[in-house]
Amino acid sequence: MITFEDAYKTALEIKPNIDNCTEYENGWVFGCYDDNNYIGGWGHTPVVILRDGRKTVMPEFETIGTGKEIGRRDLKR
Repeated sequence: MITFEDAYKTALEIKPNIDNCTEYENGWVFGCYDDNNYIGGWGHTPVVILRDGRKTVMPEFETIGTGKEIGRRDLKR
């Protein structure tokens, strides 16, 4: 199990413009509000970090099971 801080650092390496996070029982989904203006596309998808530290994509996270939503938060850049 990794901490939120470790997951956030890893996600920032992949997507430096992260400004929000939704936490689930099985991981964190990091995103950017500006991406709401796009449908898919390279660089406009959320970054998912599982509790064990693995990186994945949203479709796989939904397939393996997100668990219950714990909360959402805005993040400072």
